[in-house]
Amino acid sequence: EGEVYTVTVQRIEPKQIIAELGRAEAVLPPTEQVYYERYRVGQKMKVLLKSIERSTKGPELLVSRADKLLLRRLFEMEVPEIYNGSVEIKAIAREPGARSKVAVWASQSGVDPVGSCVGLRGIRIQNIVNELHGEKIDVVEWDPDPTIFIAHALSPSQVLRVDVEPATLSATAVVPDRQLSLAIGKEGQNARLAAKLTGWRVDIKSDAEAVEPAPARAPAPALDAAELVAAVAEVPAEPAADGEQPAEIPAQVVEVVEVAADVAEAVEQVAAEPQPVEAAPEQEAAEEPEVKVPVEAELAEALFEQDQAHQEPEPVAVAAQSLSELPDEVWTVRRPPVSAEPGQIRFAEDIEELRPDGLGRRRGGRRRRSFRPRRR
Repeated sequence: EGEVYTVTVQRIEPKQIIAELGRAEAVLPPTEQVYYERYRVGQKMKVLLKSIERSTKGPELLVSRADKLLLRRLFEMEVPEIYNGSVEIKAIAREPGARSKVAVWASQSGVDPVGSCVGLRGIRIQNIVNELHGEKIDVVEWDPDPTIFIAHALSPSQVLRVDVEPATLSATAVVPDRQLSLAIGKEGQNARLAAKLTGWRVDIKSDAEAVEPAPARAPAPALDAAELVAAVAEVPAEPAADGEQPAEIPAQVVEVVEVAADVAEAVEQVAAEPQPVEAAPEQEAAEEPEVKVPVEAELAEALFEQDQAHQEPEPVAVAAQSLSELPDEVWTVRRPPVSAEPGQIRFAEDIEELRPDGLGRRRGGRRRRSFRPRRR
């Protein structure tokens, strides 16, 4: 009993599995099976011989796949340092088919216990994982100090500090806020396995929760004007001597005293600064230069002369001069005929003296032909 054997599944019954173990038959009951594993006829697997019971049919061999002793035997088979005793397995916590934690310690100096179990490139631990059909295994270093051992047991999360209470075997682990879910694990699996591995009741908190807030004080009652004046008068001018407990001053009184101190400091600062000397109004008027403002008429005349000097003669004046040289006969207009309608407009052709020869004749000529496109 307590050894590992390789068996072959012979048949699968509703309540148990019958496996062939040499010349005998082994029974794998449902309580010793791994929930996540699936078995088939002809499958070979390693089991732990848990007990031998006598029945009416003869001796009955009970084997197990869920016992944590199976995990220890597998480590002894794969890790030579554990087999010869240079590395010891101090504790094992296992949830079959899901995850396991193994605490190891090196009894010989110069031996790395975790590295021996993992192996080169993880070949040793990978053989054990494959035999257990993908079960996750965490190998941690054991330490006689419970605070260090609990911090290692909560790996892979980082632990800031551990507070232990040996009387009740309870501990509080403080982890960073971003790693709180990693320390607890899926459905509390990591914290549960750490508690089983160490044997302590482990409580996990984040660094934000570990800081205890200061107790809140009740707000002081508001004071009216008379009570406020009396309270300000009772404030001591000098601080309390060493060893004496200072009297508690209401917040409202403290604010009044601080405002009064600020006002007094501002007044002293203003009084200390030199004040500028203002000049007499008569002296200021005498120092200003006199500015003479020209009269509006003189200003308008000056602007007009300046404008005329730069202005060119208008073409209207030239036209008037040329018209004045024309004889008076030019302005003689033929009287309109009697048959003409009143208000009819006359043109330059009606002036006889200005009308050239043939200008009074009826205009004629060929009519403009309409444009017609040529036929192609």
